[in-house]
Amino acid sequence: MMINKVCLAVAGLLAATAFLIGCDAKPAVQVEFAASSLTTPDGKFATPTERDDKLARAAQILTKRLAGSGLEKPKVKVSGDDLVVSAASGSRAEIVDLANGGQLEFRPVLSTSPVNATASGLDAGLRQATPDTTPEEMAKRARQLKCDDTATHVRDNPNELLVACAQDGQWVYSLGVAIIDGSHVSRAYAQQGERTWTVTVGFEDEAQARWSDYTASHVGSRVGIVLDSVVISAPVLRGPIHSDTEIDGGAGGFTQAQARKLAADLTSGALPVRLIAKG
Repeated sequence: MMINKVCLAVAGLLAATAFLIGCDAKPAVQVEFAASSLTTPDGKFATPTERDDKLARAAQILTKRLAGSGLEKPKVKVSGDDLVVSAASGSRAEIVDLANGGQLEFRPVLSTSPVNATASGLDAGLRQATPDTTPEEMAKRARQLKCDDTATHVRDNPNELLVACAQDGQWVYSLGVAIIDGSHVSRAYAQQGERTWTVTVGFEDEAQARWSDYTASHVGSRVGIVLDSVVISAPVLRGPIHSDTEIDGGAGGFTQAQARKLAADLTSGALPVRLIAKG
C-alpha cells in the first residue's frame, strides 16, 4: 500500500506538466493545441454541438494518426476549445508535425524550369489559378517563385492550377489540377525499399479507376507528386497503373520517420479543425 501512496503523490505532483503512464514509467511528452477553423462550411460560427463534434472527430483522427506513426500510448483529450495530446514516446516536434498533417496530391506536370536566382518572389495568392489560366501565365508565375519557406507548407486547392518548388529547391513546376488527392486514399503503409523508405498507397475504387485511366492515356508524361505544396517526386509514367502506387520520396528518399508520418496522415484522414501548438 505504501507504494500506491507514493505513486499517487508523484502523479499529483506531475499532473500539471505531464501525464504519468504507470507508476514506474517516465512522464509522457505532452503538447497543448488551440483549435481554430471552428466554423461551418458557410462561414458561420459553429454551434456548441457542432464545435464539440469537430473537436471529438479531431481527437479521434489525431489519436489514430499518432498510433500509426509509431508513437507509444498516444492520448488526445478535449479541453474546452483545446486538444491536449500526450504520448509515452517521441518528441514535441514529432507531435506538432503530425498535428499539422500532410496534404498529398498527384498533379500533371505542365512545365518545369530551373529556379530563377533573381526571382522577385510571388504573392501566396498567385501560386494558384483557375483551370482556364494560360500555360504562358503559369510559366511566368513559376519564374517569379522563390523556393524558400514561404513557398512550402501551404494548404492548396486541388481544383486549381499550382506552381510549386521541388524538394531540392532547384526546380520549379507548373502543375495542373489534381488527378487524385489524399482524401481518396483507402490504405497506405511505409516500408523499407532497396535504398530508402517508401510509402505505398491504394485508392478507393472510383479514384483507382480514374488513376488507371489517366496513367493509361498519359504514358510518357510526368506526374508531380506534391506533399504540403512541395514536389517530392515527378516520375515519368512508363505504363498504366492498375494497382497500388509506390511513392519513393524523390532523389533523397524518405527517412523511416517521414514515411511513417505520411502513411499515418493518409490513413487517418483530414482533421476537421486547424491545430496551433501552444507554448
